[in-house]
Amino acid sequence: MTGDRDLAEKVAVTVEEFVYRSPLPPRWVEEIVAMRRKMETRSHIRAADFIDLKLGPGGMVDIEFILQLIQLHGRRPRPGSPGVLALLSQGDLSPLRTEESRELLHTYTWHRRLETQMRLTLDEGGSILP
Repeated sequence: MTGDRDLAEKVAVTVEEFVYRSPLPPRWVEEIVAMRRKMETRSHIRAADFIDLKLGPGGMVDIEFILQLIQLHGRRPRPGSPGVLALLSQGDLSPLRTEESRELLHTYTWHRRLETQMRLTLDEGGSILP
């Protein structure tokens, strides 16, 4: 945010209070899961011969949604805006078990490495794997 520093602080406090201190709406998990499922339909891949590393089931966006649900469930803001890998590496992903947290970290890291290798070898961005 740019501009008046006092206004920026007021906006940040208001957002934090709304997101982390106001009660969660009933059925919030179901609504968020429904939103994620709707996003899966945005993938350009419809054939079983391809995998969308980002938007497909079990992809990077699923892991990002899981992390966001955990943050909302815990009702505590994270300082700053750490990336997905930083959040996964922190290890404090209650209510997940330690092995589940490790699996998410491993899977997300693997997806990112694969995406980078595709970009380097195919000389194009994208997340579609044949």
